[in-house]
Amino acid sequence: MSTRVLLIEDDLLDQQFVLRAMARSSGVVDIKVAENGAVSLEKLRREPLPSVIVRDLSLPRMDGHEFLLALTSD
Repeated sequence: MSTRVLLIEDDLLDQQFVLRAMARSSGVVDIKVAENGAVSLEKLRREPLPSVIVRDLSLPRMDGHEFLLALTSD
């Protein structure tokens, strides 16, 4: 069984860093990437829930704090 991860990060270099680190993990990881909180909420509403959400706090459109508030209110 793979671990599903949602990575919310707008910086491409940071995305690559996290993706490489997770690829080296011992378990099989299914990683979805979203560039902001609004896109993340859309993904969460139409796809299976991830086991882990890794989020940046400083994001365009909807930052990490606003995302967390919206997620908990859903």
